[in-house]
Amino acid sequence: MKRIFIILFVCCLNSGCEKDVLSLQGNLKITFYNHPADLTVTIYSLEDKDTPIYEVTPEWDGTLDMPLNVGNYLIKPYSTQHYYQEIGLQIMQDKTTSIKYNEYNRVVEKKN
Repeated sequence: MKRIFIILFVCCLNSGCEKDVLSLQGNLKITFYNHPADLTVTIYSLEDKDTPIYEVTPEWDGTLDMPLNVGNYLIKPYSTQHYYQEIGLQIMQDKTTSIKYNEYNRVVEKKN
C-alpha cells in the first residue's frame, strides 16, 4: 500500500511538468521590387549602430526571410547602383514584421 501511495505521489508531481517552450524570437520578412544583383541588407541593433549584426543578400525573387531575437533593429539596404531608404523596426515575440520596398527603393508598407 505504501508503494502505491509513493507511485501515485510521484505521478502527480510529474503530471504538472510540461516542457514549456519559450521563444524569444520573431521573424523579419523584407520584399524588394526589382532589386539589383549587388544588394546587401545590413542589420544593426539600435543599441549599437556601428557594428552590424547581419549582412545578408535577398533571394533571387527579392525576398529576405529570417528569424531575429526580440528587439529594436535598424535595416540598411545597400547597393552601389541605387540608394535605399533605411528603416527602424521592432521584432516582437512569435510575430512576423514585414517590410516592402517599391520600385523607387522606398518603404511602402510596414506591418508588425
